[in-house]
Amino acid sequence: MKNIFNYIVVGVLTVFTITSCSRKKDKFLNRSWHSVNTKYNVLYNGNIALESGKTSVNDGYKENYWETLPVERLQISDEIDLSSNPKNLNIELAEVKAVKAIQKHGMNIKGKEKNPQIDEAYMLLGKARYFDNRFIPAQEAFNYILFKYPASSNINLAKIWRAKTNLRLHNEDIAIRNLKNLIESEELSKYDIVEASSTLAQAYINNKALDSAITQLQVASQLTKNNEQR
Repeated sequence: MKNIFNYIVVGVLTVFTITSCSRKKDKFLNRSWHSVNTKYNVLYNGNIALESGKTSVNDGYKENYWETLPVERLQISDEIDLSSNPKNLNIELAEVKAVKAIQKHGMNIKGKEKNPQIDEAYMLLGKARYFDNRFIPAQEAFNYILFKYPASSNINLAKIWRAKTNLRLHNEDIAIRNLKNLIESEELSKYDIVEASSTLAQAYINNKALDSAITQLQVASQLTKNNEQR
């Protein structure tokens, strides 16, 4: 009798879960279920995979001490990759998790996204493509955040990563203009200032404006030291 009761409870819970997690119904339970699963399951594992992938990318970087060292350690190909095929298994997993979050947990209802974690999924998607040297697809992901989620807490970070991507596509002037505008017009967190300043420094290095690059590196370095002290 007890086993039968347990089966009934499990069955009821299963039916409840299936019927309550619709992506097309704008209800508190639906939003909460998809948001929690996105954040603590799919994106959590995706970000772990991305960090592992970044570590292997950094380990594979070969420094050339005959040239000015880059701000970011990233081995890139001379050819712009337009394909959608990842080259790093961990980065591939990160991208798979990002796509899964978007496809299975996105709640686009009447043109508005009801899952507040989906912009995080697009950030993960863009970063995974970036570290896999697929810069045009990466830029598409960052641009999507800027276009679809203007009120996102990640909006400034998306602008910075779009600038980083523009550098990889040799669009230094665009990156410099956008970063300077961002720094001057927005109230950035310390983390965002470090990211923006270091990216701007790389843009100046690419343009051989080393004095301007040093100024930006000093800003990033000072804020990084302050964070370490705390």
